[in-house]
Amino acid sequence: MYMSKWTHISVGLFAAYAIYSFVYLMFGISPGVIEGMMMRELGSGVGVAIGVLPNDVNVLAQELKEKEMSLNELEALLKQKESGISQATFEEQNKAFWVIGIIGGALLSLIVLNFYLDWRRRRQS
Repeated sequence: MYMSKWTHISVGLFAAYAIYSFVYLMFGISPGVIEGMMMRELGSGVGVAIGVLPNDVNVLAQELKEKEMSLNELEALLKQKESGISQATFEEQNKAFWVIGIIGGALLSLIVLNFYLDWRRRRQS
């Protein structure tokens, strides 16, 4: 029995669709998930590893990177602490400003009251 090329393609596509539909209905796995699993399996067999053997320069460079990362972390913590301290200092300075302003205003009012009372006493006598 002779089948054309298009008949072979149609039968193959129908078979693939039937298999996908069967798997989806029986196991609840969509065809996209199956394709992803198949591609991961195919890709896991192929791999390339590139590396440089450790030497003094590589080890020193790695140590410097690790040291730099730890210093950056410490710097971030220090900035966070400094911002908290500067906020507290600002609040204390603000309170001190208000206290000095109130005391200064009270002293100024007493001085003005003293001048007024002296002026009034001189005027009466």
